Amino acid sequence: MDATDHGSQLAIIDAEIARSREPFADHYRKYYEGTFPIWVAIEMMSFGSVSKMYSNLVRTHRQRIAKPHYGLNEKVISQWLRSLVTVRNACAHFARLYRRTPTFQPKICDDDRADILAPQSWFTVLMAARHLYEPWADWGHFVTALETLCDEYRGVVDVRDMRFPSNWAYVLRRPCRQKIPTNHGS
Repeated sequence: MDATDHGSQLAIIDAEIARSREPFADHYRKYYEGTFPIWVAIEMMSFGSVSKMYSNLVRTHRQRIAKPHYGLNEKVISQWLRSLVTVRNACAHFARLYRRTPTFQPKICDDDRADILAPQSWFTVLMAARHLYEPWADWGHFVTALETLCDEYRGVVDVRDMRFPSNWAYVLRRPCRQKIPTNHGS
């Protein structure tokens, strides 16, 4: 990334932080002269800014996040984040997703290929989200809420139109390989 892009991204992040009226933001403004640790700043950033920040990291830093935490290539994580930002923005602006094709399709993880009927589908987007979601223990709540929504609109909305497999809820609840706890003590 060049210095101009970096500078404009920092200006956007500064504006997001300045708009925040969170009590923790006021605390850092008052007691730390507006110096925010990254874990605090990220709480005030848009998802798009977080995605851009990750993509703008030097490759070795992206690798230090992607491989040990997600077991994936850093380029895949960048691409997934970009895809999820697109979906999040569409949802935030009440855009229709049903019977539409995602405009920015996430790459498919090798472990997921057998479960994905159509690469360019909303199910593929959910599979990417499944890999990135933290804390993993809460992901099941999302899947249950989605099941409830689909049941509520059964007869109006058919998940097959969004290229979901018949066992979609099971597939979404199944832990990703890197999220399966391992017993290191035995």
